[in-house]
Amino acid sequence: MFNTIKNFLLLLFVVNLTACSYSPESLKELYAELGTEYADEIKQGMHPSPQQSAMIDDYTTQLMQWHRHHKLPEYSRNFARLADLVKQDNIPVSQLSMALKQIDDMPHFAQANHLTHKMVAVAELLTSQQISQIEKALNNDYQQDVLDSKNNPYTQEMIDDTKTMFRFLGVTLNSNQQQLIKTKSNKFHDINTYKLQAEKQKNEQLMSVLRQLDNPNFTARFQQIWNKDDVVLTGKARQLELQNNAVMVDLMKTLISSFTAAQKDTLSRQLLSISDTFGEMAYE
Repeated sequence: MFNTIKNFLLLLFVVNLTACSYSPESLKELYAELGTEYADEIKQGMHPSPQQSAMIDDYTTQLMQWHRHHKLPEYSRNFARLADLVKQDNIPVSQLSMALKQIDDMPHFAQANHLTHKMVAVAELLTSQQISQIEKALNNDYQQDVLDSKNNPYTQEMIDDTKTMFRFLGVTLNSNQQQLIKTKSNKFHDINTYKLQAEKQKNEQLMSVLRQLDNPNFTARFQQIWNKDDVVLTGKARQLELQNNAVMVDLMKTLISSFTAAQKDTLSRQLLSISDTFGEMAYE
């Protein structure tokens, strides 16, 4: 859809790979598909013309070229740091927090604001029918997010995602470690309601901009929305989000500290392999 969710890069793909495990080949395949996946996400619901479709494909192609050469080297260094951190007996909280934040902020598409003019050009060609279709798609996605939030409480989502991540990385958690995840996860604040409110607000802002294509400030208004992270929390919601981030860092530090030497070795090797794979892909 036009207001595509941008934070679904590599590690977010992992959430959907519950039956798979990491390999350099699987990571390369996922990354190779990312540009097409992103283009399809943008096109969803708007039924683009052949011209618009080609323009979107051009945007995502150049975006991925920028991402490969500018972001993958950073990701490679970050995962190498993580590989070193997990081997330490007392993991520095500040360093772990920084490493996890960069992963959480992936894929950093909003930083490619030098390419946003290409999406402005696509938007300027929208028909009134397409704008109505986009609004309908946004509303449908929002209602699905509301339903998902009800069916999968925030705490359970954190538990499932944490287990999935370690399973993907080939680390088998024992019963005590799985219980530790549950216990620590009880400290998370449920911020789904705030995220849904922010999603709805951004949808409304986007539609307000698209309904005024002839506004002299259209380009600036559209760029401001497109270059912003998908969901931005403020005030109390942001404070709760920061507290949740601290809970996740504590969970990871405590969990990894409980690992056996064999578990730490497996995790470190896999993280280093991811680092090497990112580094290799950056220069392909």
